[in-house]
Amino acid sequence: LKGTVMIKDNLPYFTTEHIQFMVDSEMAEEQGEIQVLIRPEMITIDEASDLIGVVENSVYHGSYIRYHIKIGEQSLILDDYNVSERELLTKGVSIGIRIPRCPHIIEAETVFEKEKVAEFSN
Repeated sequence: LKGTVMIKDNLPYFTTEHIQFMVDSEMAEEQGEIQVLIRPEMITIDEASDLIGVVENSVYHGSYIRYHIKIGEQSLILDDYNVSERELLTKGVSIGIRIPRCPHIIEAETVFEKEKVAEFSN
């Protein structure tokens, strides 16, 4: 996800056009646009969350279910390991999700350099 860190009510939030979630205070020092990686198994279904997404696709993988979730125009992948506790969510179902406060920051130079290399090699 590409976005920025902003302070709201003295708390740091990672914000994109369609997604906003609280992050650890260490991320408050990040300035400008950054890119973060969120592992699919770290995103959880949370009925009480204000962050609502719509299931685009669900695939049963035995020990977990992989959901493709759409929030606005942004897509996320969520791996739900609580297979026995929940019925399979089908396409079009709205769900609350919780994103961890500690996403992995991807170094901007690395991402942008790879994008430039891809542009020139096409």
